[in-house]
Amino acid sequence: MVHLMRETLDQGELTVKKRDREFTTFLDLKQEYHHEFINRLREYVQNFGPDWVLLEQSEDERESCAKDFVEAWGNLYWGTETNRQTHLLQDSLDEPESLCVYPERKIEIIEAVTILLERKARSILKGQTRQSLESVNTPSAPNIRPAAPSSAPQPAIRKMKRKKVERRSESPSSDDEFRRHSARKTTEPAQPIRPFNSIVVSPSPEREIPERSKPTARLQANTQDLTTFSTPTTASTGNGSSSAMSAQTHFLVTAFYQQVMSPIWLPYKKFTSSASFLSHMFSEGTLKNWDSGAYAQKEGVASVKFGWSDFEILIRPGHNQDLAMLMERLEKAWQDSEVSMDSNFYDGFKVLVFLHVKK
Repeated sequence: MVHLMRETLDQGELTVKKRDREFTTFLDLKQEYHHEFINRLREYVQNFGPDWVLLEQSEDERESCAKDFVEAWGNLYWGTETNRQTHLLQDSLDEPESLCVYPERKIEIIEAVTILLERKARSILKGQTRQSLESVNTPSAPNIRPAAPSSAPQPAIRKMKRKKVERRSESPSSDDEFRRHSARKTTEPAQPIRPFNSIVVSPSPEREIPERSKPTARLQANTQDLTTFSTPTTASTGNGSSSAMSAQTHFLVTAFYQQVMSPIWLPYKKFTSSASFLSHMFSEGTLKNWDSGAYAQKEGVASVKFGWSDFEILIRPGHNQDLAMLMERLEKAWQDSEVSMDSNFYDGFKVLVFLHVKK
């Protein structure tokens, strides 16, 4: 009998157009280990793999990098009964015949990671291109256009899945076991994914989020001051939606060498330069004996990702356009959440900040 992971791959159901969470669900990983796995893969490429351009262009390079990564980390997630109980979904554990197990399913894991690497390479290179365009012509204020949050389920995807299920249900011999596996593998997180509700390895303290008020004013981005370094200041306490939204926004900061730790929750602050952003994040998010200020000024960078969408960006010292784009997207999300009253934002805006620290 063909393993259900093998069958899913052979039928081409896992593609670069799928969301990151659909890959980690295919690999049976719990939601709380999703971001750890994605960040670990990104860090592995940056430290040991080829550059993202080569990964995007060469399937051989992607396969080689995926193989090395799986051999390095496969045992941690899928290799032993204890590790599987810790990292894998309970629904998957209850169906051992379709469970992702290492090294038995090593080939399937490598194939999935290979596709994921192509997706990440495209996303990162697209972001770098967008940053270059922004540096040529940085707007004085963000051009905000109301739009539905990117985390909302797409109707086309829902229709495709519904038709797929209907076609299979019409055939009495249409391997019902595979249908159950596909539903579990691809739709377990398909309910509206709340931002960063389980980003950490261990439970993080819950935060009480103030009730939102209706928008009365739009936050204006202070990009004119982006050429100067200054200490971050707290968000405006005046009336209006920007104050309410900033009160619901937190930076969740993690350093690479702190993988097993929960992120540090920092309240939202306004920054006037990428250097001030990095200095503050390294100061608050790294060990006390770390020379965070000097490191951030010279070579420290931070990967930033929104918990409610696929947006991610690299903040580099001396590249204020990085911070300008980050703030533009954040302010747009603030406004979109007020326009649509989308439930994806009800528990606050969680911004994952991943510090790249070389020990």
